[in-house]
Amino acid sequence: MRSTRFALLLFLLITCGAAGAQDQQYRVEYRAYAKAVEEGDAAAAQKHAHAAWLSSEEKLGDDRLTAILAFNYGQQALFTDSENAKVAFRRASELQAAGVAELPSKELDLYVAYTELVTGKNSGRNARELREALDEIDAEDLDLGSDFAVMRLALATFDFIGKRYREAIESAIKAETAIRATAPNDYRSLATAMIVKGAAHVIPHPRQVEQILDAHIEFDRARRLFPPQESIDEFDFLLAQALAWNAAADAALKNLGKSELPNHVDRHRQAASGGKRPPLFAKKDEPEGGCGEVQWQTRQPPKYPRDALHSGYIGAVLVGFDLGDDLEPRNIKILAEVPARRFSDAALEAVEDWRADSLPNDHPACRRNRIANIKFVIEN
Repeated sequence: MRSTRFALLLFLLITCGAAGAQDQQYRVEYRAYAKAVEEGDAAAAQKHAHAAWLSSEEKLGDDRLTAILAFNYGQQALFTDSENAKVAFRRASELQAAGVAELPSKELDLYVAYTELVTGKNSGRNARELREALDEIDAEDLDLGSDFAVMRLALATFDFIGKRYREAIESAIKAETAIRATAPNDYRSLATAMIVKGAAHVIPHPRQVEQILDAHIEFDRARRLFPPQESIDEFDFLLAQALAWNAAADAALKNLGKSELPNHVDRHRQAASGGKRPPLFAKKDEPEGGCGEVQWQTRQPPKYPRDALHSGYIGAVLVGFDLGDDLEPRNIKILAEVPARRFSDAALEAVEDWRADSLPNDHPACRRNRIANIKFVIEN
């Protein structure tokens, strides 16, 4: 992530005798840091970068090498210890403002803005400062590698948490672009950007049908990124979120009086999000011809939680379960819930009372790893 120009300057200052004797502790620590980087030991690199900075503070005080070592350590700790990285970047910024150092100003502004947001208040102001700093990096076409994508995605997440939904969509779009450019195989980060984008389409009022359809596309795109799962016991949390949000989008559509997607819209959604959906589970244990759908003898809908009903909440719960010899659900698991802490108890109580009538194939593998989306809808 560090620019070549400043990595070279730091190396020359340390190795060519910037100040004091050759055995100054900050030099010793910097060399240990460089060795750890070469060996791929990130934890050791961060430890020695921190020690080099602190030693420089003690021996040199307000010095350009102190600023560079603070900047260097802040980059190392940016995502693993953002609180201490913020302290380092603030110190580097202080020396920059005093004219002691000449650090890359746009990168420094970005790191300060990022650490202020993720360690402080999720305010519109902090988010705006990070957004502006990221856009400055974009405009200058500066290469920060995958770290830039991480910060874009963090901004999208903080925008969503802060209920800045329009900004969350914009941030998620830019995050996806950055991830594809720097870490295209990072499907979990890509899925997170898509889920944030889709959820930010679903939540705001008044809801619009087109926004919900856009959300469906994002959740479908996210689902397609994941490999088949081994079991409900190891089901990927992000994939479960995509499925639950997709069901919540269905609930939102029904809330608007639309019982299902028109055929032409569904075809458009499938094409936009990647065609045929892959299987959710690995099929290695299933019999030839597959398992088919469960036919239910008893499957009553859940009771709508009173507080959710009075508050106007709609949502969905993704439930995983196995079927026992009596065809009743066993090993019931809440895989995801949207919104959080609203509907899982009601969903669990409902599934516990279900009973299957028959299975198209009674192979043992067909009793395992069943899932159901339970939707909570207030129909208008």
